[in-house]
Amino acid sequence: MHPELIRLGLLDFLKKPRKNRLIFPDAIADTHSVNVVFSDIYSKRLNRIIREVGITDPAVVVHSLRHYCRQATKHAEIPIEAAKQIGGWTTGGDMAEHYGGGFSLKKLNKLMKRVKFKVLAGLEPRGFDK
Repeated sequence: MHPELIRLGLLDFLKKPRKNRLIFPDAIADTHSVNVVFSDIYSKRLNRIIREVGITDPAVVVHSLRHYCRQATKHAEIPIEAAKQIGGWTTGGDMAEHYGGGFSLKKLNKLMKRVKFKVLAGLEPRGFDK
């Protein structure tokens, strides 16, 4: 987990007991899609917040965070295989990428600490359950 997310309280939030296995229990599955998706409710909420804080560029949406994360791993010179593992992306078509078990969590944590997210640095902790 990125140190900024820990500073913002995500780890403390995850340590709290919950009634079910979902991190965010109010997530509602979108059963209309081919795959069951729990993120739609949060994408909609976060996209609304993006507009409320004055970001009006229609190209800036929650999905943009994945692009931002990938760019940040490039700037931190994280190896592509580790960046894919951190970002949850599948490996490419190069057969060599399919051999081995990937990076250890210890190594990924060390690499993640090199990634800087300037946008998070200015945020104040307010709790993830609000």
